[in-house]
Amino acid sequence: MQAVLLIGAGALARDIVDGFGADAFVAAYVDPEFATASLAGVPVVTDWQEARRRASHYVLATADVAYRQRARAMARAASLPPAPAMVSSLARVAGDACLGAGCLIGHFAVIGPAARLGEDTLVMHSALVAHDASVGEGSVICAGACVNGNVHIGPRCFIGPNAVLMPKIEFGHDCLIAAGAACFRGAPALSSLIGNPARRAGLSAGRLPD
Repeated sequence: MQAVLLIGAGALARDIVDGFGADAFVAAYVDPEFATASLAGVPVVTDWQEARRRASHYVLATADVAYRQRARAMARAASLPPAPAMVSSLARVAGDACLGAGCLIGHFAVIGPAARLGEDTLVMHSALVAHDASVGEGSVICAGACVNGNVHIGPRCFIGPNAVLMPKIEFGHDCLIAAGAACFRGAPALSSLIGNPARRAGLSAGRLPD
């Protein structure tokens, strides 16, 4: 049985603990400057040596894509692999969908037939990833977002709440799609998209060149 470390201690982490229960996690890792005594009954650790002593696997409990990447690197440096996918009992996942390790699927989310989610993908409450869609590792699909059939999303993308991605379009890595955006066309890597219909608004936040 895996001893799962939750990485993060903010609102999303509390939501995950509420959804899966405190007993699903042996500890929550948080950066020392944000330390608290506990997280809804889950003990908090601020040291990776202690995290490694308690845990055998990790899951990411933050929606900040850049921090997710740093956290993955820290966990792997501590020899912790991602936990098997965790799926809310209130979600619906097709039998032939493929969920990578570290995936978290929230309440009332729907993962359609032949959908493929890469490692450490977060699908929040009431989001849809429809048939034959693919989502790259480390990506975040926010609450109420609709990823239609045959949409292909690269690694480390952020799909905002209630965004709609129409069928058969593709997005490169590190894209940011704003809340409520309606995407009728795909976009290359590092794009930031806003509006209805969505338009490109430069490079995605946090990915600007030096």
